[in-house]
Amino acid sequence: WHYFGGVCGGNQLNIIPVYLNCNSWGNDFERLYEFFRNINHEDQEYIVIGDTNARTAAKQTLPMELEMDGIQFRDVRRSKDMKSNGRGNSFLQFCEDFRLIIVNGRCTGDPDGEWTYIGPNGSSVIDLCCVSPGVMDVMETFSVGCQTFSDHMPLEVKLYCRPPQMDAVLPLLPKQPWKDSNKKAYTKQLDLLSADPLSDSLPLQVAMELLTDRIIRAARGSGMDAPRCLDGREPWWDWECTRARERSFALLNLFRLSDSRLSKTAYLKQNALFKSICEKKMTEYYKSLAVQFANVRDSS
Repeated sequence: WHYFGGVCGGNQLNIIPVYLNCNSWGNDFERLYEFFRNINHEDQEYIVIGDTNARTAAKQTLPMELEMDGIQFRDVRRSKDMKSNGRGNSFLQFCEDFRLIIVNGRCTGDPDGEWTYIGPNGSSVIDLCCVSPGVMDVMETFSVGCQTFSDHMPLEVKLYCRPPQMDAVLPLLPKQPWKDSNKKAYTKQLDLLSADPLSDSLPLQVAMELLTDRIIRAARGSGMDAPRCLDGREPWWDWECTRARERSFALLNLFRLSDSRLSKTAYLKQNALFKSICEKKMTEYYKSLAVQFANVRDSS
């Protein structure tokens, strides 16, 4: 098992991504339990997050000493998934043993315990975010995201950590594409833009910004810009893909608002169509490239 560590709010924070496979759940759960037992330290904070394949409904009774503020976090969870199972009970015991709090359905960003899995066989809340009590002091938001590329919705956590010292961070300069065929045009454009030399009296930061601006303008004026794909996506992506994706998102949002079986069926059907359109476009695009390469070889 792996985890990521860092400092947030002055404390050591460890993030443990989990996936408990439904086909080997018992073994995976035992490994997670043993792993966490070995790395758990009272002076450190933890976030356990991911696909648990465990249904907990709105369960989890918090210890009396853990008082929620009642504004950002609540003592009592809510969940759109009213079912629980044995795996869920085992996972709740894991949380109790290590003082982890499930934030799904307990905070302002997820007040109702949104569905995290929406598939043809049903919907459930099996992707969970569990945190140690100290994390709640630095957790700005938690929410269940909205996307169409998977049956599982993303869990989104935003933490408030102390910003780094500004004088210790160097800004990244924009990277421009380079084409040897446009070298002469670029040189000409840069010469024209540099006809007026920069004053020696300018502050260094201002001079750097002006010089960077000239380089960018010269690159754009000489055709150095890389061709951009629609929506910044793959070269095979077109408006048909965009429209299908927008319909999927609209139906997904409708289902999340209504919880109706009809809207869920419509979303799953539309999302399957969206994925098939993308698959078709991608296949056709790369087949056409193969034909073009073959024609080049034949002509030579």
